[in-house]
Amino acid sequence: MPLDDLAVARVRQFFRERLPVSFRDAALIVRADPSWLLTQIENPERAVAGDPIPWTEVAALVQRTWTPADLDAAVGTIEGFPKLLRVSLVHWRIPAYLLIALEHIVAGMRADSPESATLTVESYVARLLDLFMDMDRVQRLCSDPAFREAFEFPDREEC
Repeated sequence: MPLDDLAVARVRQFFRERLPVSFRDAALIVRADPSWLLTQIENPERAVAGDPIPWTEVAALVQRTWTPADLDAAVGTIEGFPKLLRVSLVHWRIPAYLLIALEHIVAGMRADSPESATLTVESYVARLLDLFMDMDRVQRLCSDPAFREAFEFPDREEC
């Protein structure tokens, strides 16, 4: 899904204000189909009835549906957004067959899941790295407050 000015404005306001949002607003902020969103939120019947969805729940969905690069571009330097969630340019080389495999995996995931509609190879690799960090290492790294803030965002409390 292309990043447009309205999507950027919505997500900037959402991360700046850190308030619960309506189901309709959550779908716009997450950039997701409402029927998919219903399957992802904790209390779908309450959300449809008009109860707001907690900020942390929507923020976690944004992190799953926006690529790190798009989210980084959208949030800019909003106060309170963890500095270590900002993207870093990485130059690396891998064998061509692995890149081809990654591109095919990502294309398949994009076709199979609304959550992955904006998935890129770099965002896929970032997700995998996040998933495969062993907890012993994470606990050691969480001694750095900046790492802890980024790792726990938006309030995961995993360290």
